[in-house]
Amino acid sequence: MRLSILTLSGAVLLLAACHRNAAPSAQAPPVPKQHAPVRAAQRTPADQTRDMVEAPGQGKVQAPVTLKFDLAQAPIVGQPLTLTLALLPQVPGGPLAVKVTSSPGIDPAAADQEFELPAFDAQQVYRHEIRVTPIAEGVQLIHLSVSIKHDEVTDTRTFAIPLIVSAGGSSAAAPTPGVPAASAGATSTGASAPPKAPQAAQRSGTAPTGG
Repeated sequence: MRLSILTLSGAVLLLAACHRNAAPSAQAPPVPKQHAPVRAAQRTPADQTRDMVEAPGQGKVQAPVTLKFDLAQAPIVGQPLTLTLALLPQVPGGPLAVKVTSSPGIDPAAADQEFELPAFDAQQVYRHEIRVTPIAEGVQLIHLSVSIKHDEVTDTRTFAIPLIVSAGGSSAAAPTPGVPAASAGATSTGASAPPKAPQAAQRSGTAPTGG
C-alpha cells in the first residue's frame, strides 16, 4: 500500500514538471521598426522667387545670372519706395558687384547705388533691397549692371526695371505682379506712354518683364 502511494506521488510530481516545461516561454516585446527621417524637398530658386518679376536683360547675355524684383507698393511721385532684388547666379564664384543707375525721373538712394557680394554659390538666391524715390510721372527705368567673377573671368550683364510712376492719389488699382494691365501706358494725367513702352505689372506698378 505504501509503495502504491509513493508511486502515485511520483507520478503527480512528474506530471507537474511536464506541465511546467510545456508552458510557453515569455516572448521579448517586438522592437519597433526605425524609419529613416524623410527630408523635405529643397525649394529651387525658381520656387523661392515665384512671386517676383524677372527683370529683362539688355543687350547680349553674358554673365550667367538672373535678376528678379518686387515692389511693396505702386510708384508715386515724391514717395520713397523699397525695391527688393533677388540675384540668382547659375555658377559659383565671387565677387558679384552691382551698380544702380536710373532715368532722370528716379532718384536712387546714394547708399544703394553700389553693393557687392564677396562670394556666391550656384542655384542660390541672394536678396538685397534698394531705396528709390520717383520724382517724375510716366515710364521710368532703373538700370542694374551686374558683374560676376567666375572661372577666372569677369562677365557683366545689364538689366532694366521699368516703373510706371503716377501722381499721388490718382493711380489705378493694381492686382497681381507680373500680370499686364489693359491700358499699361496711361499715366494719371491721361497722357499716353512713349511708343514701345513696356506694360505695367499691376500690383507693383512695374512693367512685366520678358526675355
